[in-house]
Amino acid sequence: MTGVKHTIKKEFTPYYLTITVTEWLPIFENESLRKIVIDSLNFLIEEKNLLVFGYCIMNNHIHMIANTESPFLLKDVIRDFKKFTSRKIAKAMAEEPSLMHINHLSYFKLAGNFHCKSIDVKVWKDGNHAIELYSSKFFKQKLNYIHQNPVKAGYTDKMEDWPYSSAVDYSGGKSVLSKVYLFKLC
Repeated sequence: MTGVKHTIKKEFTPYYLTITVTEWLPIFENESLRKIVIDSLNFLIEEKNLLVFGYCIMNNHIHMIANTESPFLLKDVIRDFKKFTSRKIAKAMAEEPSLMHINHLSYFKLAGNFHCKSIDVKVWKDGNHAIELYSSKFFKQKLNYIHQNPVKAGYTDKMEDWPYSSAVDYSGGKSVLSKVYLFKLC
């Protein structure tokens, strides 16, 4: 059984999460699709007590250090995020038909047909590769990994220059999310 090792087992504990687009398709090169993710995360921050300590939106996946506050559970919030954004992304792709969108949407529909639950579209891979952050040292290590992701991918030379990352917040600026809870890096 896949994904059992890296699941959310303890609620109200920070987790490092990786949420990946099916087949690593680079759909977030498109600004309107990336905006769906940003708007959805901002809604969860404001309405569902999602606490984001670090994040980075790449072209085909999202890294995040997050937790929730009662009464919301992180596993439910992430499940709902993936379900909602899948529908919105598929709808946006259908309404903005480019060759890339048509190809990706066809793939997502095919992947949904082969999913064990036979869903309409499968934008996200199953699971979220959740890793509990059990110490400050491990937290800092994962936060640094998240912030270095766009640099290693060649998107930018400096991590704080990637606008879709909390590295902006940690360097004193303001990123695209409405609230990022800064972890003391001393």
